[in-house]
Amino acid sequence: MIRTVIHRRFCSLKAKPMRNWPFVERPTLTNALSEVVGASKAGFHLLNGGIGSGKSEALYRVVSKRNQLSHSMSNVVIILDFNHTRPLSEVGAREEFMSYVVNQISRQIALQLDPSRLLKLCLDHCHDFGHRFSTYIATKPLWSHITKSCQSIEESWSRVMNSQSTVAEVLPQIRLTADYHSEVNLFMDILKSDDAPACLCLLHTERLGNSLGLLDPFMNPSFNVIIECNDPLTSIWTVCGDDHREWNIIEVNDLPQEAVEKVFVPFLLSDSVQVDTIHRLCAGRVGLLEKFFVPLTTIREQQKIKDMEQEQRYRSGKENRPSSESKELQVDPLVYERDVVLRDSLIDGVLSEETRAFQIAMDKLINESVATQSLRGSLSRMEYMVFVIESMKQISDKLQSQGSLPLPASLSPLNIAHPVVLGLFDCGILMMRWIPFPRIVATSPTSLVQMEAWCTSQLEDLPIHERATYNVIAMRNRIHIDRQLDKLSR
Repeated sequence: MIRTVIHRRFCSLKAKPMRNWPFVERPTLTNALSEVVGASKAGFHLLNGGIGSGKSEALYRVVSKRNQLSHSMSNVVIILDFNHTRPLSEVGAREEFMSYVVNQISRQIALQLDPSRLLKLCLDHCHDFGHRFSTYIATKPLWSHITKSCQSIEESWSRVMNSQSTVAEVLPQIRLTADYHSEVNLFMDILKSDDAPACLCLLHTERLGNSLGLLDPFMNPSFNVIIECNDPLTSIWTVCGDDHREWNIIEVNDLPQEAVEKVFVPFLLSDSVQVDTIHRLCAGRVGLLEKFFVPLTTIREQQKIKDMEQEQRYRSGKENRPSSESKELQVDPLVYERDVVLRDSLIDGVLSEETRAFQIAMDKLINESVATQSLRGSLSRMEYMVFVIESMKQISDKLQSQGSLPLPASLSPLNIAHPVVLGLFDCGILMMRWIPFPRIVATSPTSLVQMEAWCTSQLEDLPIHERATYNVIAMRNRIHIDRQLDKLSR
C-alpha cells in the first residue's frame, strides 16, 4: 500500500528533494513554470527533458514557492506523481492506484480551497454527502460528542473542520461515490464548477504503461494541464490521444559546466579537470551527476570527522601539531579516495547501469516495439537485421558529427515515420528537442557509445557465411536506407 507519509508529503506540495543533491536554480525554467502554473487561461503544456534532468524537482519547487507567497490563491494546483505507484500490471495495483489518485486530489483541494466553499461544492455534487459525513464523524468519539448539538451539516462542518489541515485529513476518509473511478470524475466536476481555474500537474506518466486511459478525466479543455515527460512525442501520441488542443513545450536543459563546477569544486573535487570529465560523461544530467556526488560527499564527511578527532588530539596534548613546513609537504588524504570514487562510480555505477538499461531497450526494439512490427513480418531475418543495424549506425554517425538530427523543414515531428527512429523513441534511446528548432537527440549522454558498441557486437556474433550475406544486403540497400533516414520516412 502507498504509505501515509508519502501522501502527506506530496499533498503539502513541498519540493521533493533529491538525495543529498543541492538544487541548482535555472531562472529561465523557473520563470516559465511560474507563468504556466499561475495562468488563469486553460492550456496544455509538456515539460520536456531527459531522464534525471530535474523536471519534477523544478515543478515541485515552483508550486511550493507559489503556495508560500500567496495565501489567497486564485487557482487550484493538483500534483499527481505516479512515480510512487506500483506497476498497474500487478494484481490489485489498479484499485490501489485509483485510491492514491482520489486521496491526492481530495487532500490537495482541501488544502487550497476555503473549507466552507469546499463544503458547498461537495453538497452540490454529492446529495448524500451530509449522510456520509455524519456516518464518518459518528465513528470518532471526540468529534461525535462535539457535533451532537449541531442542527445542520454546515454547523457540524464549521465546528469540526476548524482548519484546512483538519479538512485535508477528514475529506479523503469520506467516500463520495461507490467506487474510485466515479469519485475521480466527481472531483473533476467539482473543479470545473468552481470559479477558480485548475492546474493539473501529471508527473511520471510513463509508469502507467498501457493504462493511459486512466488520465482521460484530467484532459478536460477547461483545465490547465502540465505533463512531465521524457519525450513529448510519446505524450502527444499516447496521453493526448485525439485531443487537438494547441500544446506548449517547456524544455528542461541540462546543467551547464559552470553550474556543475560550483557544486563539485573545491569541496568535493580539487580542480575543474575532473569536473570536465564528469560533465562530458553526464552532460549536466542531474540524475547521473548524483551518482558521483553522493559517494564524494560521503568520503568528505568521513574526512571531516577524522579532522575533528585529530584536532581534539592536538588540543588535549596527545599529539603535537605539525610545523608549517611539514604541512606543505603533506598530501591531501582525499586525493586518492576521490580518484577511486570517480573510477568506481564511472565503471560500476553509471556505465554499468546505462549498459543494462540500453540492452533492455534494444531487446524491446528488436522484439516488441510496435514501430518495427511491420518490418518484422515483411522482411527476412537478415534483411530486418540489416535495416535496423545500418539505420542505427547512420543515426549514431550523424549524431556524433552534427550533434543532432534536424527535421526536414517540411516535416512535422508528428509525421515522423521511420520505423527505427520511432522504435528508438519508444524505447527511450532518442528524444525530441524543440527549441530553437525541432531536432532528434540522444536521450542519455552515453547512448551514442552504447549504440556503436551494440551494432559492433551484433555483427561480431554472426557466423562467417551470415556476415557475408549481411554485407551483400547492406551494400545493395545502403543508399535506400540513407535516403529513408534523411527524410525520416518508411
